[in-house]
Amino acid sequence: MVGGGEKLLYELVVFALSQGYKVDVLILDNFREEYYDQILTDLGASIHRIPSNWRKMKKTWYFLKWHIRLRYFLKNKYSSTIIINLDFSKKVLRLIRKPNSIHIWHISNLAQYRFNNNLLPYDKNILKNETYNLWLINKYQKEELEEQEGEIKCKIHDFKLFLNKK
Repeated sequence: MVGGGEKLLYELVVFALSQGYKVDVLILDNFREEYYDQILTDLGASIHRIPSNWRKMKKTWYFLKWHIRLRYFLKNKYSSTIIINLDFSKKVLRLIRKPNSIHIWHISNLAQYRFNNNLLPYDKNILKNETYNLWLINKYQKEELEEQEGEIKCKIHDFKLFLNKK
């Protein structure tokens, strides 16, 4: 059984592969292999665990290799970049430069952030960028974001997660 952000990742990978896309999954700052790595690899996706910051990496060359790839070659290799979790989007956007299309999936709700003075932790500039696409998975997310931020200028899309099949 796969749930939460992992379920969304699974569904996106299955869809992309069924459409003939090459899928590379980049996971920031978590260098432990997780249970879903094998599931995604078996489907045909490549998993890459990379640091968002060179200080987090024992092997600086590994960070530099990925930093150069993301910063200078991402646009040539991929037509779009999908970021799962609005909270992590600032880290990812800092690593990449001028991507073709940005899609950010907001997968959490305010109830999960009671420890953070009831504020969603994200870069407020992301919601002001009209070229970004923000995907919401439930009707409450837009209300919560608007209550905290006011007007949202990025393109908003609603998407209901698929039923669990795995």
